[in-house]
Amino acid sequence: MSDWLRQFGLARPPFALAPDPAFFHPAAGHGLALARLREVLCGEGGLCLLTGEAGMGKTLLARALVASLPVEFRVLWLADPRVDEGGIVDALLGALGGPAAASSRTARLAALEGAFRAARCGGRRVLLVVDEAQDLAPAVLEWLRVLVDLGAEGSRLLSVLLVGQPRLWRLLARPALCPLRQRLAARVHLAPLSRREVAAYLRHRLGVAGCRRPLFTRCAVAALSQRSGGVPRLINQLAGRALILAARVGRRQVGRRWVARAASHLGPALVLPPGLDRVRRRRRVAAALVLLAALAPAAGIWWRGEEASALARLAEARGLGAAPSTATALCRRAEVQGWACAELPAADPPPTSLVRLRQGRRERWAFVAAKGEAGLLVADAAGEHHLPWERYRRRVIGPALALWRPPPGYDGPLAPGARNPRLVAWLAERLKTLGLVEEGLIAGGVYDAYLAAAVRRFQAARGLAPSGILEPATLIALQEKAWPPAGR
Repeated sequence: MSDWLRQFGLARPPFALAPDPAFFHPAAGHGLALARLREVLCGEGGLCLLTGEAGMGKTLLARALVASLPVEFRVLWLADPRVDEGGIVDALLGALGGPAAASSRTARLAALEGAFRAARCGGRRVLLVVDEAQDLAPAVLEWLRVLVDLGAEGSRLLSVLLVGQPRLWRLLARPALCPLRQRLAARVHLAPLSRREVAAYLRHRLGVAGCRRPLFTRCAVAALSQRSGGVPRLINQLAGRALILAARVGRRQVGRRWVARAASHLGPALVLPPGLDRVRRRRRVAAALVLLAALAPAAGIWWRGEEASALARLAEARGLGAAPSTATALCRRAEVQGWACAELPAADPPPTSLVRLRQGRRERWAFVAAKGEAGLLVADAAGEHHLPWERYRRRVIGPALALWRPPPGYDGPLAPGARNPRLVAWLAERLKTLGLVEEGLIAGGVYDAYLAAAVRRFQAARGLAPSGILEPATLIALQEKAWPPAGR
């Protein structure tokens, strides 16, 4: 046993990178994902999808899921996504003890169906787990659809769990793979851990390794959460290295500076996945804007009067009474009355929002009173005036600020494949009103690929990034009655 393990009372390394189901921690999202996948697989079965950025613990969750399944499951892992149709057939038949596959597609299907039925008659259920599935060829994905469709009296002979990074969903969004998407029985996406979940994650792994006392200070936990972005793999790298560095000088507890030193030692190895890195940069920009809004009045910046006038118009439009002196205070008051503040792309600001305009070398806030085909009606300390779209786009700076009432069920951005029955029902009705989906559509609780495709068309028409994600800018645009949009 290593000296540093003995020093901290550990029976084994708590932050090893190899996926070990004993260390699986059912954090809020991870625990719900495991429960949902287990429910589907132990029920009717079918095709399931597990996605998440690199390092989010997808493989560990899949192994924990397999370990939790009843003994009648026969599980086959496919670790090489570069396999072709023949490779999948050979692997399945080899695992089930079936005859060698013939060369024709029909003969392969017959051989596989016979092997599946024999397994079912013997009380066995077959599950194929495909890791790194974002690298599968579209032809192989179509072949998996055919295999999942094999059934006896309405029951699935084969269940498939596809595990991959977010680009797997973009691959499945191709029109040619629409039949496969329609057969998804469950789709779950792993999000980064919050600071509270990071603290629980550390306690869990240390407990499994044999230590019952807190080894990381609160400041160290905060530093681990911030530097790792909530990505479990990066947490493991940082926490493990910090323990070793602290043990070298006889420390019995890890503080924030040891986390900083661990990050310095890891260097280029400590890199957030691209998708999460973009989120972190957006959050930093938003924090800087909030700080600027808080500091500007105290610093006596010249546009204080214009900002106060624009805030007063916005507060009046939303029935909030006298306007506070800062946007931050206005947002706090609005939240009490059921409104929410949102920063939106300034290219197409909604009515009753604030925009920041350049005038010569100066900048000022203006209130958007209305908009139309020709431009915007804006109001500032000098009064109301018309601003053509072309001039507006040359002068606007930064995002727009809006107060909006979130639709039913909204508790944060919703990605395709996520479940939110109230929000999805509202979305379906709004898309029907706009003529973007069929009138007879009956929405389930899941934000499925059909609805996401309609939302992407809507976002593209409104000049928004066609991500399919339901975030404030998209929802506010959906709440507007004008369609198609003005000023395009």
